[in-house]
Amino acid sequence: MSAKIAPESSATVRTGILLSLPIKIVSEANNREHWAAKHRRKKAQQEEIWAAWPRRQKVQLPCKVIFTRYGQKMLDGDNLQNAFKGCRDMVAKLIGVDDGQTDLITFVYEQVALKKRTFSIDIEVVSCQIPA
Repeated sequence: MSAKIAPESSATVRTGILLSLPIKIVSEANNREHWAAKHRRKKAQQEEIWAAWPRRQKVQLPCKVIFTRYGQKMLDGDNLQNAFKGCRDMVAKLIGVDDGQTDLITFVYEQVALKKRTFSIDIEVVSCQIPA
């Protein structure tokens, strides 16, 4: 688990957060299991994000949140977005916005297929403002 400051760009003012966490993201749509098991997994993911979040750093709005999944198999687009729902809710809560406020927060989903059985995610929060 690590928290890093995202690099700056000359085109926009970029301040942000980069978290790398050992969370396994699975397709909720194709996973047939008891509702309590899904709830435990979502709660564990959210607690991991909450514990790693840098409390002293404020995110300037509007911002973009990039979720990257590292896993053995690729998920299709809607399954990838659905699999990150618990993480998305927690990140929006920690930033202090509703995840449906598309004028303040944008979510991007990416994934990388690995040959070995290792699982993790990266969460990058980038605040983009046009310089004055």
